[in-house]
Amino acid sequence: MKRVSLWLWDWRAAVGLVAGFLIGMLIFGAPWHLQGAWGDVPTWLLVVVGAAAAWAGLSQLRTIRQQMGDEVRRNVKRDELLDKQLAEAEARALSERRRQAEAVDVSLVANGRPLQFKGRVVNSSPRPITDITCKIMSRTTLETLAVPDASGQMFVAGGPGDTEFIPSTVPVILYDTLRPETRCGFIFNKVSTVEPDHILVAWFTDDAGFRWQLDEYLHLVPARDGDDYVP
Repeated sequence: MKRVSLWLWDWRAAVGLVAGFLIGMLIFGAPWHLQGAWGDVPTWLLVVVGAAAAWAGLSQLRTIRQQMGDEVRRNVKRDELLDKQLAEAEARALSERRRQAEAVDVSLVANGRPLQFKGRVVNSSPRPITDITCKIMSRTTLETLAVPDASGQMFVAGGPGDTEFIPSTVPVILYDTLRPETRCGFIFNKVSTVEPDHILVAWFTDDAGFRWQLDEYLHLVPARDGDDYVP
């Protein structure tokens, strides 16, 4: 019974809708005779196309900005890697450049009666060093305190640290060439005592042509122009 009532209700509703549509036709005329506003269609199409183009442009701009950001980050990482590689290459080149100079030893020795001070340079490298000279300087003021009076070859004469000094025939203070595994010396006749502030500093040129400054504490640095000047 309930199913029949629902069917009658749906049937009556359908009849009502059809009747309403027919009444509207009688009052207002047939709906399909109404003129559509087709003139606005191109405008709306342009709006839709423009919106789609704007969305595509913004999307492409966002993609380009992201790509540029990624490229900038890659460039930064590439530059950092290149700087690191250059620094490592420079460090290796400097280490290789220092190799021969690090095998040179400088010390201030005193022997004899009366006591005589000599600057000793020992070349333990497998290559010669040239143009060797030295000074006694102040550690605090870097002032030149004494310059050598003569230079010459040195030999081990007896016990440890005991050396024989053979000065050159002319009193030159620039020793020309020191062969591998040999030593030379510089005599300071005017120095009678050495204070804690005094330090022996030597200059020499290695076999590759680099000029070095080395003190008796084995502090090794590239020589600066004019520092090795001895009046």
